[in-house]
Amino acid sequence: MLFDIKSIWILEDDPSAIFVYEEILGVRYHVKTFCTLQEFTRTLSSADKLPDLLIADLKLSDDHFLRFLSQDSEKGKLGTTPFIIVSSSEDLDLVR
Repeated sequence: MLFDIKSIWILEDDPSAIFVYEEILGVRYHVKTFCTLQEFTRTLSSADKLPDLLIADLKLSDDHFLRFLSQDSEKGKLGTTPFIIVSSSEDLDLVR
């Protein structure tokens, strides 16, 4: 039986977190990782197919994922792709 392998894009700048995502999710899904928001938006703009799920770190080395979502021109590129925002920050105000 053939089936379409679902894809997950991961926007994360911590190498150890990327390793964990790839080890756990890579067994069952096609995983593509991005270390910067700039790299992610460049790929998103030229992508033929959007991922089935996006997992995005809240605060990245080059920007903040919520800032990306607040820009209408950028947010629309995700279409209806579901996403999960994660953070290792202990700052509860930032996470809220």
